[in-house]
Amino acid sequence: LKEGRLLLSDETESLRARFRRIRLTAGAGAPSDLRSGFSEFQILALSQLGAAAEVVVDGFDGGAFERLRQSPWALDVEESALSLEGLFIALVGEENGGGA
Repeated sequence: LKEGRLLLSDETESLRARFRRIRLTAGAGAPSDLRSGFSEFQILALSQLGAAAEVVVDGFDGGAFERLRQSPWALDVEESALSLEGLFIALVGEENGGGA
C-alpha cells in the first residue's frame, strides 16, 4: 500500500521473478545517461557512484539481461532477486519510487 493504494498483489515468487536488481560497472563507451542503457527495462530505481551502478527493474526479462551483458560498455554485470524489504523500499521508499 502507498497513500491508500494497493501497489501489488501477487505471490512472493512471482514478485521475486518480476523485480530484479542489476549491478554493473560502466566502462568505456557507456551512455552519458545510464538510463538509456536500460531501455528494455522499466527502471524503478537507479543509483550510481562513479562507474558502479545499481538498478532495480520491473518486468525482468532474461533475454534483455543477456543483451545488456553483451554490451561492450557493461562490465561485471550481475542480477539478483530482491528481498521483500528491498522491493518495498524500491516501490515506496522515496517520493519517486526509490529514487528513480
